[in-house]
Amino acid sequence: MLFKNLSLVTSDGIKKCDILVKNGKIAGIGKFSG
Repeated sequence: MLFKNLSLVTSDGIKKCDILVKNGKIAGIGKFSG
């Protein structure tokens, strides 16, 4: 599901990825949040 959301790169999507990174669930997505 996360990868499908990544295809929709919006401010909302980035915020969601940021939250996941902060929670430490997925470190790889940190690259997408810049």
